[in-house]
Order: sequence, then structure tokens, then C-alpha cells
Amino acid sequence: MALELEDVEVDQALPPGFDDSGSIDEFMARLPEADAYFSELVENAAKEGKVLRYVGEIADGKCRVRIAAVDENDPMFKIKDGENALAFYSRYYQQSH
Repeated sequence: MALELEDVEVDQALPPGFDDSGSIDEFMARLPEADAYFSELVENAAKEGKVLRYVGEIADGKCRVRIAAVDENDPMFKIKDGENALAFYSRYYQQSH
């Protein structure tokens, strides 16, 4: 699949508005807001038995990178401490149990 960076939809990895924050000092001063934002995301995911992961997906010819809440049935659920994982799903490959 031939892709250019502009072909990949990248969801912002910081809370909304952080890309407008101005100087580095202003950005650093606002980081506690990011902590609160992500704490809420983590808490909401945990209520559903899920965890947050930064996930790249290719589906229907489109590429996307985003923060996703995944449950225990997702291979990304078990990733720990900066590990990477790769999972392939296709009409030819079926997950075995």
C-alpha cells in the first residue's frame, strides 16, 4: 500500500486546544490540564473494563492513528511499558482461540 504521511489521519495526542498554546513556557504551564484530561479518559475506559492505547489502523484503504479504549479481547490490551504489538485481521486470516 503506497502511502504518504498526508494520507494518514492522525488524531491529536494532546487535549483539544493544546496545539494553540503559544510558547514553550505556556505549554509547560498547561501540562497539568493534560493530566486531568487523560485521567478522565483512563477512568472512563476503566469503568468499561478497558485501557487506553495509541493505535494505528489500516481499514478500508484508510490509515488512522489515535488513542483508543480497548477491551481484554483486543491484542493491544496486554501491551505494557512501551511495548509494541502488531495484529492482522483479514478475510483470509481468522484468529485462533
